[in-house]
Amino acid sequence: MSKRRKNSQKTVSALKANHVTATGVGVVKQARISTPQPVVQDQPKPIPYGLLGFLATLCVGLLLIPSALNIGNVTDFTGAGSLLIVFLTGLTTGGLSCMAVQGGLLATLIARREESRQSLATGQGNQALPIIVFLGAKLLVYTLLGLLLGWSGSLFTITTTDQGVINLFVGLFMLATALNLLQVHPIFRYFAIQPPRRALKYLRRYSKSEDYFAPAFLGFLTILIPCGTTIAMEALAIGTGNPLSGALIMGGFVLGTSPLFFTLGYFATRLGALMHARFMKIAAFSLILLSIISLNTSLNLLDFPVSLNTIANAFSDTSEGGVATAVLPATSPGTGSIDAQEVTIKVTSSAYLPGNVQVKSGQPIRLNLITQNTQGCVRSFTLNKFGIRKVLPTTGQTVVEIPAQQPGTIRYTCSMGMYSGTITVV
Repeated sequence: MSKRRKNSQKTVSALKANHVTATGVGVVKQARISTPQPVVQDQPKPIPYGLLGFLATLCVGLLLIPSALNIGNVTDFTGAGSLLIVFLTGLTTGGLSCMAVQGGLLATLIARREESRQSLATGQGNQALPIIVFLGAKLLVYTLLGLLLGWSGSLFTITTTDQGVINLFVGLFMLATALNLLQVHPIFRYFAIQPPRRALKYLRRYSKSEDYFAPAFLGFLTILIPCGTTIAMEALAIGTGNPLSGALIMGGFVLGTSPLFFTLGYFATRLGALMHARFMKIAAFSLILLSIISLNTSLNLLDFPVSLNTIANAFSDTSEGGVATAVLPATSPGTGSIDAQEVTIKVTSSAYLPGNVQVKSGQPIRLNLITQNTQGCVRSFTLNKFGIRKVLPTTGQTVVEIPAQQPGTIRYTCSMGMYSGTITVV
């Protein structure tokens, strides 16, 4: 019996060896005669030009809405600037500042989708559509916000001083954001506005989702992380006192920020860590420049004696041979018994000329504001000291009467504080 067992075990082991050998040979032969199959890699789908065309058409349509609805001149948004200026602000200033602050939501979405795609070994899919959904949700929520802000603005009025304080806050906020991006000091992390913890919990949950609810949800949440320029636009929407105007302002601004968001979002997975770090540095230095501009406008709106505008006007007066003087005398309308000194100021799209005018004390002042194809914020002429705000026509002449003054300085600006001038009373 033991011999039979040994013989059977030898037979089984021999059969196994023969089977393995045969199988191995078969595999080798099969490997030799088979040709390697080409590795097919998933190619990214082309950019949806149809959707991008729709977005571009929407941008153009928004700019044409005031004319279509017969709203009148776009500077009727309390003279704070045309809708085109608002759109261009979003395209430049807003795009950089908002991408630096809100871009983390979009980057989180893209990173989660890429991580999920790689773990599931799926194709790249349509990378552009989730970004467009994100931007569409952001556009919707900010347009509704503008509608609400415009309605609330009808209940109260934002003064030039209020606007100056807002611009001061915006400038300091953007400066702190830039220093945080540059990692100058840990204290600047406290200036980064974050959504509530409960919202962050939903962020982590839904950013892993593959459906389009995730990008829409994240787009809605951008309203909880305002950037500096967004705050300024929200103040502008309140100042209109009109729901439709407020909605157009916020919608136009967000549309302006969309191209930069889409471009950086679409190529985010291809930029790499090094390029991303370089972009953040560029964004930080751009924010520093924008913060200086915002702080300068706040100084102008608050009638601060020194600003970049007053320094520039001083150099301009020196190069042009001195300060312009008023014309004396000029009979004021009415009885003709009071002589008013006339000051003519040419209002261009980028300046008030001359920037500094000298008048005599004890006599009324008549300002003749001349416009010719003038556009932009400069048309909203504001004398904060006297509570005077006038929206100048594109082409024409506007007269502003100022009572007799004691020696001192009278400052005037556009309603956004971007352009200014001074009247020196001696």
